[in-house]
Amino acid sequence: MKTGWRHSLLPLLLLAALLLAACQPGTSGGQATPVGGTTAATATAAPATAAPQGATPATGATAAPAGEIDPDSYQGVPAGITEEGYAYLGDPNAAITMEEFTDYLCPFCQRHVAETEPLLIEQYIRSGQLRLVFRDFPIASNHPTAHFGHEATVCAAEQSAGLFWAMHERVFAEGGVWGAADAASYMRDLAQELGADMAAYDACIASERPAAILEATREDVNRYGYSVTPIFRITRQGSEEAWTVRGAQPLTAFSNVIDALLAGNTPVPEPTPDPEAIFPPWMRSASMAPDPDRPGYTLNGDAFKGNPEAPVTVIEFCDLMDAGCREFALKVQSGLDEAFVEPGVVYWVFKHLPQRANAGSTLAAAAAECAGAQNKFWEMQVALLEGNERWAVADPVPELQAIAGEVGLDAEAFATCLDGRWAMEQIVYDQADAIQLGAGLPVLAVIAGSDVKGYPMTATLDELTSVLAEAANSVE
Repeated sequence: MKTGWRHSLLPLLLLAALLLAACQPGTSGGQATPVGGTTAATATAAPATAAPQGATPATGATAAPAGEIDPDSYQGVPAGITEEGYAYLGDPNAAITMEEFTDYLCPFCQRHVAETEPLLIEQYIRSGQLRLVFRDFPIASNHPTAHFGHEATVCAAEQSAGLFWAMHERVFAEGGVWGAADAASYMRDLAQELGADMAAYDACIASERPAAILEATREDVNRYGYSVTPIFRITRQGSEEAWTVRGAQPLTAFSNVIDALLAGNTPVPEPTPDPEAIFPPWMRSASMAPDPDRPGYTLNGDAFKGNPEAPVTVIEFCDLMDAGCREFALKVQSGLDEAFVEPGVVYWVFKHLPQRANAGSTLAAAAAECAGAQNKFWEMQVALLEGNERWAVADPVPELQAIAGEVGLDAEAFATCLDGRWAMEQIVYDQADAIQLGAGLPVLAVIAGSDVKGYPMTATLDELTSVLAEAANSVE
């Protein structure tokens, strides 16, 4: 079963699973290190063309009344655009400037925006001590569609800083939707909903201006030696020395630098943190280790195969009714098992992510867990995927019981398990884990060291072979 620390959180996790169904929203640790460089971008007043209309907050609240967005502020905090075209939040003359290099589809960037950035705003930005400058750093190899979100917010910034920050909030919050959709159309609809001047927006998107902004950031990233997201460059007004905080770190990692700079002191570098500190608890080695009392399962309660000491871990989030999951399991998995899992190069962990649109897939996932209780998880998983047209009916229980019999399960124990609460709890825990990772759809999460990258279930055997070989080489 899943680890004990989760069971006290079951009501909250049930709510989280419901939120996932309704709204879908790698880095190193937080060491602050001095780096060379020039002073941060110079601020100018925000342009005041096109006052946008209402925005939908990232919290999921209803749309704000038309005209509520102030072009020169956001949520009561001054906002503007630098001479270079980068949006900022805070006093343009603040003593400290922090540049945030980020990717809208990076789950760790999303975590920072949801958890730590609001605290920074309240403690330092709203008071005028810190100015936050947003820098567009989409990493195409990780998130091929992220650039659509960045180009759209660049064009929002051309109209007003207030529109930029309203759109920025929505783009981050809804990454789980537009990242897998027609991103360009989604962004245009969002800009229109927020009250953008659509003629100006369309002209901007069709121009080379968004690409120029992104390219300027890439040049800075290369000069600073940055390669991960999120990453933060902190400078003091009048000084060329910069300090870097890497990853989705707690407030203290930023406060240690900001407070020292505000006091006129030199920040003391923190000890190098555990590279797994950026992972949620269920992704860390201690939770992913084999359960000595339950062969074939991790301490976290997930089915696995392969060598737990392998250099690469793959976490598969799957819906047993999803066509991509089915094709992957029946046509790709065996090739990856032979090339990577069986030789001990990849540790393969399975998690359920049934989609609300696929009626019956949650019950089928519970059936697989019940088979796992009889040490036949993988056999049941394949049988369910091969025969999903059998149980994809109004009442799937008879067919699930029939498949269980074909797999060789004890019928009475299986029926008792399927009728109980335990198996369904396992699915809820997996859905909550997917929320933490930012996975709204079936996906393969490939972990190599502290680097996490996501790949669709529709990736081919050749594509995934290349991905896993490169991941294994990166940690040797």
